[in-house]
Amino acid sequence: MEKAYWNNEVAERLEMGKSTLRRWCLELEKQGYMFTKGEQDSRAFLEQDVLLLEKIKKLQSEGSKLENAIKQVLSEREQLPLTPVDTPRSPELDFSTEREKLKQELLQEIKQELLGTEQRILERLEKRDQLLIQHVREIQETKRMVAAVQEKKWWEFWK
Repeated sequence: MEKAYWNNEVAERLEMGKSTLRRWCLELEKQGYMFTKGEQDSRAFLEQDVLLLEKIKKLQSEGSKLENAIKQVLSEREQLPLTPVDTPRSPELDFSTEREKLKQELLQEIKQELLGTEQRILERLEKRDQLLIQHVREIQETKRMVAAVQEKKWWEFWK
């Protein structure tokens, strides 16, 4: 799996502002170049994209206009035979596998937390039930004692 770089990483590597990089990318896309897209349609730059941008920067520093530099680099790229790096791949597949791994890890963490929480709840319920039973027994014993005291025969009323 090829490493993808985000806007801020590429801008830092090329020593330019993010807005400049964005403008260059829009111009490249206008001329038919396609970038790998990540979530929310953000660009993910592969190594070949960064190398292309470095060539454009070099040509611009030599005095070429942006449009001309892009046309020149794209025409040079079209003349080269396709290499395995240049073959289009589905970046969504790469992102989706990583996303799936993260989902699985998060699900495991959540399951562990839920099991721990469930165990604590069950322990608290058991303690509550024991206390409730203890109080009910105490109340019953108290009622028995009160009933025994109140249960005098009618002839023993003077005692």
